[in-house]
Amino acid sequence: MLPLSCWELFVFNYKNMAQRRMFSQKIVGSDAFIEMPVSARELYFQLGMYADDDGFINPKKIIRMIGASDDDLKILIGKRFVLPFENGVVVIKHWQINNMIRKDFYQPTIYIEQKSSLILNENKSYTENVNKMLTNCKHNIIKLNKIKLNNITETSSEKKQIKEKTKIQEIVDYFFLLKGWNEDSSKKIIYSRYVKPAKDLLELCDGNLNGAKKRLEIIKNWANSQELEWGIETVFKRWHDLDKLPQEKEKKPFINGNRAYQKGEKWFLILPNGEHKEFIGDRKEIEYK
Repeated sequence: MLPLSCWELFVFNYKNMAQRRMFSQKIVGSDAFIEMPVSARELYFQLGMYADDDGFINPKKIIRMIGASDDDLKILIGKRFVLPFENGVVVIKHWQINNMIRKDFYQPTIYIEQKSSLILNENKSYTENVNKMLTNCKHNIIKLNKIKLNNITETSSEKKQIKEKTKIQEIVDYFFLLKGWNEDSSKKIIYSRYVKPAKDLLELCDGNLNGAKKRLEIIKNWANSQELEWGIETVFKRWHDLDKLPQEKEKKPFINGNRAYQKGEKWFLILPNGEHKEFIGDRKEIEYK
């Protein structure tokens, strides 16, 4: 076998460098990540391995490839490890924390429209570009606010439709209130992004506005107690166990200041370097906080 020429060696290294993927210990060593099922964690790693250089990927093929389930993807979305788009594509939220791709290796994503709807936070994680969403969808808000009853012979079904739109607006406004968002804040929220899930929630509650608001409150209290991100869609994912969701922050075990967890009858420590070490001391040292 002939040795590689300098150019062939360069091309070989170039291609392999461009395909390398990394994962930050800050992310995959976090409590939120470790507490997920193994299947959801495996799906995250595989999505990270096959995503493009901007962190975008269509997860359907990967789910089939590794035998994962849609529930695993829902868990990653619910915990905001990936962000979903209407066309089925997802993006790894902490992509730029996990990976540092050199400019000469970088290949831009083909999902230009989806990427344009995101911004990078100061910690280099993706989040929705609420400024652009608000600008693009402002017309929908104006239409909802300017509905006029010009025809005195308007049918009852048309009146009901207008009333439902008003209820949908109230749900979105209440959701913004629970999230602490408003037009004067530093974040500009895209209103229409939340119109469809608000409509779905209203239908799920049989048109009961107060019932929809109550369920948003339950999800908010639960998510805050677990330090999780949440949205209107979270109500749908937890619909069957809404009445069982804890409304106060759950205390977690610590040993000597290190996060701890129990597996079977044994206890393990999560050390600052991410290492998991079995605890063999007195269990009286376990504190819940």
